[in-house]
Amino acid sequence: MQHLRYESKAGSPMGPHKSPQGLQRHVPGAPSRRSWATAAGLLATLVAGCTWNEVRKPQVEPGNAAAPVAAALDLDAYPLTRLEGQAQRLSAFAGRTLLIVNTASECGLTPQYQGLQQLHERYAARGLSVLGFPCDDFGGQEPGTASEIQHFCSKEFAVTFPLFEKLHAKGPDIAPLYRALTTASGPGLEGEIKWNFTKFLIAPDGKVVARFEPRVEPMDPRLITDIEAHLPTSPPPLPSEPAAVPAGGATGAQVTL
Repeated sequence: MQHLRYESKAGSPMGPHKSPQGLQRHVPGAPSRRSWATAAGLLATLVAGCTWNEVRKPQVEPGNAAAPVAAALDLDAYPLTRLEGQAQRLSAFAGRTLLIVNTASECGLTPQYQGLQQLHERYAARGLSVLGFPCDDFGGQEPGTASEIQHFCSKEFAVTFPLFEKLHAKGPDIAPLYRALTTASGPGLEGEIKWNFTKFLIAPDGKVVARFEPRVEPMDPRLITDIEAHLPTSPPPLPSEPAAVPAGGATGAQVTL
């Protein structure tokens, strides 16, 4: 795959982050391997894009504005697999502030990887863990294998924060983590993911405290403010890297999604 570094001229979050030849395949409504109904649905989502720059917070309990409703995740309930093939649970990051992001390599928003890496470099020592979850659910914009995704992120954006195996963030095969984030994170935060680079902020006690829609840039002051407000008082050390997969194991393997 040949990649470009910048967003398409149209500035659309649906726009590809790839070669000019690929642009035609992703124009909403253009003939493609996807059905016209799917293309129309994507266009309708874009038209409703006024909410794509929205910051969502837990709703407050009726009559008690000082007590927002926030659900806590059971971090040990979500077994995950790193992009390199090692098993790891979210509980490895217990006590840290988490920013969970569904990512894609061929999206108009792909340059957000740069801002996510900046957040990692600025706040990792203070207790923030940025966690990336590649996902092909939105416009088919993450078609690569694990090794291709890893190479792209390292080469184009020097990503060093943890990336996990490609998963589903919506639909009948939605990953348990994303099922919890979209259906059990509390009033005001729930609802189906709209597009790539939706961001969930998890406080050190496991509570989901904010949801940032796709066009909220990683260095947006609203996101920075919320991160700093929820950093742990005594940050635990970064978790050690999980044991490498033995030669001939699952490294580089990719389940087709």
